[in-house]
Amino acid sequence: MASTNSDKTDKPDKPVESYDEGLPKPPEPKKYMCSLCGRKFETNTALVWHNWNDHN
Repeated sequence: MASTNSDKTDKPDKPVESYDEGLPKPPEPKKYMCSLCGRKFETNTALVWHNWNDHN
């Protein structure tokens, strides 16, 4: 038996730009590039960990 309101939730409608908390967000451009090997990272913290782990 098909439900007529299967695509509705009890949450209010959200604008298109916002995402549900459980869904992955669209990839953002990676802003931080490793000067030693050229790999790019989304956060400075990821870049710092990469430098510590891969170039130490």
